[in-house]
Amino acid sequence: MWGVAGVAARDHSRVPAATAALAGARTAPAGPTPGPTLYAAGLAVRQRCTDHWCLHWVTAAPDAPVDTDRDGDGVPDAVLAAARRLEAEVPAPGEGRGHVYLAALPDAGPPAWCTGAACVARHDLAPRPADFADRLVAAVTAALAAR
Repeated sequence: MWGVAGVAARDHSRVPAATAALAGARTAPAGPTPGPTLYAAGLAVRQRCTDHWCLHWVTAAPDAPVDTDRDGDGVPDAVLAAARRLEAEVPAPGEGRGHVYLAALPDAGPPAWCTGAACVARHDLAPRPADFADRLVAAVTAALAAR
């Protein structure tokens, strides 16, 4: 299940055709690497990196994660919790850092998919930061195993 909770219909014209084709796929086909092009043109892509992972997101709908930021550091609590959990529990895929792009994608399909060291994961896996981190780690782990 990918997409924005509570939104019945959405324009997916900005989603690359190869990405849209993933709606029913369990793994990503050979094609474009997940990256900033998943987001609407003109949006600033933010990132939070650890030693082995970088999480990327935007602050505008429809791709923005839950934006609660209790410590005021400019990083949503859900992203911070997920970055910490990925670093502690999931080895980076290959040399260097792994990258996870949080995005709203078509409603059907797995919660994450990966090609190489880059993954796309659903931005709205859960409203609470700890639950989001749990689900993101599980989704990325499964997607890495399936690639």
